[in-house]
Amino acid sequence: MNAQNLILSAPLDGTLLSIESSADPVFAQRLVGDGVVIEPSGVVLLAPCDGTISQLHDAGHAVAIKVTDDVELLMHIGIDTVTLKGIGFEPQVKIGQTVSQGQPLIEFSKSYIEEQGLSAQTVVLITSGQTVPNLTYPRLIAANKDELFALPLSQAKLSADTVASTDESSVSGEVIIKNPQGLHARPAAQLTAVAKRFNSVVILTIPGTERTSLATSVTGIMGLQTKLNTTLLV
Repeated sequence: MNAQNLILSAPLDGTLLSIESSADPVFAQRLVGDGVVIEPSGVVLLAPCDGTISQLHDAGHAVAIKVTDDVELLMHIGIDTVTLKGIGFEPQVKIGQTVSQGQPLIEFSKSYIEEQGLSAQTVVLITSGQTVPNLTYPRLIAANKDELFALPLSQAKLSADTVASTDESSVSGEVIIKNPQGLHARPAAQLTAVAKRFNSVVILTIPGTERTSLATSVTGIMGLQTKLNTTLLV
């Protein structure tokens, strides 16, 4: 990383495609963030850069890396693989762990995923607002050998822990999550789209825990690890 750019290395062996090629419309429409798609031939997801593990989903198929205060990446293995409930995925890291470029993050069974009738298509998304530069697609990439892309750094974004909690006009209430998979990528993206329509700061918290997120952050909502019947304080 230099003063202006963050160089990301390929996290997987495979074929690099544009984000519009994603089989998941949430990713294809950039509702979570801009990024790229990898049709994997490898089965070990590597860190594309140095950083800190900010999120690791309970199902083991998605991991986020906080690179700097203004850059965060989300890597999501497969389409609808949250339904596998962790089978076929072996995380090699923990939340809060510092990782180096090229370090294994998640080992996964591509064959098992496909045997369940699911796609192993993997996305690398920039969830902090930056955009991917123009790239050539498709092209073959080798994990930790080829460059994925160079990411221009940008201004820091608002986070839940920087929002003042003494707003005199604040209101709150509890809701119970009824989606079978909780607020994962698709419902999280739909919720953020609604929250962004309002001139308000909406904070989501799991009562009795330290888990909190802005309602405008898809990765933050995913990091709440909600499930069916989770109570959420809004």
